[in-house]
Amino acid sequence: LPISDYINDMRSVFAQIPRLLAAMQYISLDSTNTAGNFDFQCLLSISRQVLNSRSMPGMSPLSQINGFSTDVIQNLKTKDVCNLRQLISCSSVERKKLLRFAFGTRKGESYPTEKLLESFPDFNAENINLKVDVDKSTGISYGKVSFNLVVKREKPISKRELETKIGFTAILGSPIGHYLLCHKSISNQSNGTYVKKRVEMNFEWGKANANAGPDGGFIIMRLLYEGYRGLDLEYLIPISAQYSIN
Repeated sequence: LPISDYINDMRSVFAQIPRLLAAMQYISLDSTNTAGNFDFQCLLSISRQVLNSRSMPGMSPLSQINGFSTDVIQNLKTKDVCNLRQLISCSSVERKKLLRFAFGTRKGESYPTEKLLESFPDFNAENINLKVDVDKSTGISYGKVSFNLVVKREKPISKRELETKIGFTAILGSPIGHYLLCHKSISNQSNGTYVKKRVEMNFEWGKANANAGPDGGFIIMRLLYEGYRGLDLEYLIPISAQYSIN
């Protein structure tokens, strides 16, 4: 074959990566008895974060923001701001003070990144509940984790971001063996400034209980937003029936 058949430009290669990641995930989601699959699923979501934000995985998450030079990031670190969540979760007044300090500008001046940061999601899981039910026909116990995904923004997201269908991923895993218990994709269907959505995740109770660790044990829930790095959350949910976190 001509050599041109073996040559791919960088843009073509990157265009195929989302499809390859989706294929890898489709195959690996069935490997619930494979140790480490929980971490592997998290890495797939992180890979999407890298692609969507067009950033390098080894760099500071703050470098994803256009205009944040090395000096700006270093100035923010002197104020103990090392990731995007810290910058987004603070009040708009406090954020303006931090940006003014980081850029070395005067009070009243605007920043090109300010409007972008206002559209970033400040999200978390609220009212986390864990219940155990027994299937009467089989006698197998199943666990169910339910929670409210609350997403807040200071301004609506752009139409372009809504059309890209970048959403959230919730992943349950065990601390011993890091077995995958449940994986759920949560679509981002609203561009409002406040969204609350109830999410339910079912999993095999026996596997979770056997790999939950000492002292009653727990399961791990990670909540990831696939648009940017540095916003992810992790929750440790104790293994006990009717457990709830408000």
